[in-house]
Amino acid sequence: MHIGSRTKKLISRVCGAFALMLVLMHADSFAQTDVETKGATPMARAKNLFEIGDYKNAFLEYTPLLAEDPEDVFLNWRVGLCHLLQNIDKSRAIPYLRKVTTKDSYEDDVMYDLGLAYMYNEQIDSALYWFNKYRMKASKPERIVDVTRQIEFCENARKFMKTPVNIRFENLGPKVNSEGPDMHP
Repeated sequence: MHIGSRTKKLISRVCGAFALMLVLMHADSFAQTDVETKGATPMARAKNLFEIGDYKNAFLEYTPLLAEDPEDVFLNWRVGLCHLLQNIDKSRAIPYLRKVTTKDSYEDDVMYDLGLAYMYNEQIDSALYWFNKYRMKASKPERIVDVTRQIEFCENARKFMKTPVNIRFENLGPKVNSEGPDMHP
């Protein structure tokens, strides 16, 4: 049986693609094993989930740890951040972050995070208090610029909240709007 050169090239390409697919699938299984190994303890799993941005599952891992040690500064900070960094009720972050600030020693970034939690919950005076406190301790120029910007946001919010504007959203039809709410696309 004689196989033409075109057929040989096609078979070679198909075999190559199949081999590549097997290698990629095998590499993926190694990655899953590596994540499982890193998460050998509940704390390691929680930290790993937090670091990859899976705040919902990190929260689920941190919660039982916090129940065992409710005064732990790191755990309260992380649980607070899990609330703050999800698109849920950010006010839930405040009690955890507040608790951290009652301790003798904690990371300066907790003040910034607490400021954000208050700002997101329209408690502007409290947000300004924590942002200003953080600005006094911040040493990195990029953090000073960032917190200064947050302070400006709070000052603008305070000004705009004093003089609310009555507005109305109106659907302008299918050429402009979709069927859903277009206020926050």
